[in-house]
Amino acid sequence: MRILSCFLIFLLSGCSTLIERTGGIEHHKLCTSIDELNKLLGKPKLVYGHNDHNLPNHIFLRTNNLSYEKILVHEIKGKVKKASDGVPQMYLAILTFGISEVIVVPVSTVKRISSNFEKHDYVSVYDEHGRCILSEVYDTNGNQTMTGWY
Repeated sequence: MRILSCFLIFLLSGCSTLIERTGGIEHHKLCTSIDELNKLLGKPKLVYGHNDHNLPNHIFLRTNNLSYEKILVHEIKGKVKKASDGVPQMYLAILTFGISEVIVVPVSTVKRISSNFEKHDYVSVYDEHGRCILSEVYDTNGNQTMTGWY
């Protein structure tokens, strides 16, 4: 009986996690060189140099104490994946022996479809050697959704 219940947990606990983990651009792969980033996302919508004093307030607050050379702002359409996508769904499925998948799979499907229509601003900060030292993702309202220090 134990083997059967373990098999059922394994069988039923992956659907919503898989739905959450599919599609989109991975956030940790975006902080690359400027050329690679421009190939991946296209031309930046805004570029700030180290002498610019017209930075938006949310970017200024995060970069105030950094020594940077350039700040690029790209617009991303669609999902931006993070490493923790799908983890809550997996834990919930394990704790409920897979029964939660009845509710979580439709919710994850709707959430995944709606994420295709989201727009994000990806802000990357580069030092004088062209290395990415900070990257952040903001939603259309200017709220921070993800950050990465490198």
